[in-house]
Amino acid sequence: MLEAARVPVFVDFDLGRRDEADWRGLYDITEAFPELPLVVIRPGGRSDRGLYPLLARSPNVYIETGGYWVHRGIERIRTTFGAHRMLFGSGFPYWTLAGAAYHVATAAIPDEEKSLIAGENLRRLLEGVRL
Repeated sequence: MLEAARVPVFVDFDLGRRDEADWRGLYDITEAFPELPLVVIRPGGRSDRGLYPLLARSPNVYIETGGYWVHRGIERIRTTFGAHRMLFGSGFPYWTLAGAAYHVATAAIPDEEKSLIAGENLRRLLEGVRL
């Protein structure tokens, strides 16, 4: 039902910890429901080995930028997969907004793409919901 209605599903593994995400589970979900918009929240800096292949094979997977504190990580995701695959997030009220905003604001990408990340991508996803 969620896939048919294009309802984004947000999956949070709280990868600020040292644990690893259930990558196999995420791959299984994207294979079973290829049209389901899936947002990985706080993918963490250690997740690129699982995250990049998932983004490459699943065009409906997005990442939330809060907690993705990888040096120039936003730029690499943008160059490899496009700015349209990222949604701004902060983890507020548990984490400060300042750090998350800083990473997007100082990313070496065009302002138009910062606007996509800051809110336009989420708006587009929500406008695509068919209830």
